[in-house]
Amino acid sequence: MTEPATGEWARRYGDAIAAGDDGAAQQVVDDALAAGVEPVQVIEGLLTPAMRRIGDLWEENRIGIADEHLATANHRAGSRAPVPGAVHGISAEPRPANV
Repeated sequence: MTEPATGEWARRYGDAIAAGDDGAAQQVVDDALAAGVEPVQVIEGLLTPAMRRIGDLWEENRIGIADEHLATANHRAGSRAPVPGAVHGISAEPRPANV
């Protein structure tokens, strides 16, 4: 996994959770996994930096506390859902096309 690709996925994931778009957030994760990124790398190289970015945006007053809380809630909702074959609720395998 290259850093620019991971950074782009982290940016896309952060944008999706900030917008409250759980489907788009999961699609970013699915795309990373389909590209061969290991689940632990998804967490360390994509999810963690995305949440750090949300915190930075809040600290810089570029987003409000409500936006930060929305992004955090969206991230937590997906990361704690018990899903078979999952890493913290994020599916360890891409979703079937018909889901």
